[in-house]
Amino acid sequence: MEGDEELYPLLIWSFHGLNSGRAPLPVLIFFLIRFFTAIGYSPQLDSCLGCGEAVHADESYSFHTASGGIHCSKCNANKTTDRARLSRGTLKSLTTAMVQPLERLHRLQLSESSQKEALAFLHSYARQLFQREIVSWAFLDTL
Repeated sequence: MEGDEELYPLLIWSFHGLNSGRAPLPVLIFFLIRFFTAIGYSPQLDSCLGCGEAVHADESYSFHTASGGIHCSKCNANKTTDRARLSRGTLKSLTTAMVQPLERLHRLQLSESSQKEALAFLHSYARQLFQREIVSWAFLDTL
């Protein structure tokens, strides 16, 4: 059996972050976005799936769970199901977290609103990927 060169260091990073007193929600958010990337389910967060336009400041975005990527407000018109709104700041933090070396990942900051957006997006994305409700997710509402 072979080891996983991405997952093990990610787990160690997460455990170290929690053990050293870092806020648990950002650690969880960064763990999950990196976990999905490591297992081959990296969400497309850098450009609109509809028109292909890169993320920019004067546009709003929603994540479409079924397609695994974001849609700008123009491409998202009249589509409201299975969409989690993501601000540009949240998108920028998540895309940076996907490629940032683990030893520098703890430097990323998420505002409270970005944490809520990211958790909502990651929850709906995980439910779509695993095709079931994640029972332990209810615990996060208590944090």
